[in-house]
Amino acid sequence: MLVVGANRTRGRRISDAKNVRLVVVVTRHGDRTPIFSFPKEHLEPVTWDCELPATIESVPIQIFDVAQPPFPRLYRKIYKKDVETFAGNCAAGQLTVIGMKQHFALGARLRKQYAELLENVKLEFGSDQVYVESSDIPRTFLSAQSQLLALFPPKPATSLNVADVVPIITTELAVSDFFPNYATCPRLAVVRDTIMKSKPYKDFEHRILPFKNELAKKLKYNNATSVGFPAWTQIYDTFACRLPMNSLFHQASLLH
Repeated sequence: MLVVGANRTRGRRISDAKNVRLVVVVTRHGDRTPIFSFPKEHLEPVTWDCELPATIESVPIQIFDVAQPPFPRLYRKIYKKDVETFAGNCAAGQLTVIGMKQHFALGARLRKQYAELLENVKLEFGSDQVYVESSDIPRTFLSAQSQLLALFPPKPATSLNVADVVPIITTELAVSDFFPNYATCPRLAVVRDTIMKSKPYKDFEHRILPFKNELAKKLKYNNATSVGFPAWTQIYDTFACRLPMNSLFHQASLLH
């Protein structure tokens, strides 16, 4: 979540009807790798790429005297290729290069759309004019960083520059309310169990059982009740994440 506000607008109108004083941007993370992995022979091979693109990783390097503060340096974690669950250099649930570029493009679009508002913002991260919040998950943090890089581009490097300290407010996952949290809201589990035990839900499960069994066969399981057959959320997650890679099943699996 990003909040940008201006204390004054210099009397200039941003639209015909009103002045924009505050913008709240709420987004999910960008494109990521799946959380669940099917056996490799069941799906078309995909090589996932999570290395930072040039627009994000390029930080000028200069030689400084010992007494001068160094320009900020960017560290990044790279997973060993072909060792992780997924082919490439990504871990499960990690933001991909596509996801970084999506948020960079969004930041650039917001910067253009709210150019007049941003003229009135004194860029002080953590002030009452710029507020950034993220769930405590690496892919969401990197999504926020990618968006901020385009929305508020870093200043050109000079020997006098000091690092921009950009606080991203977060809450540990155990007590976070950014997602359905059964620990902080026990009633969620009660509602879920009540729905799953209800007759309409059981009727729905019965109607889709043939489809679940057919899908299980495509994925090389005997049926939908086989040991290890993934949950619906895992199936959806895998296919949704593979769509940007234009890869789902092996074509032969769909035909036979």
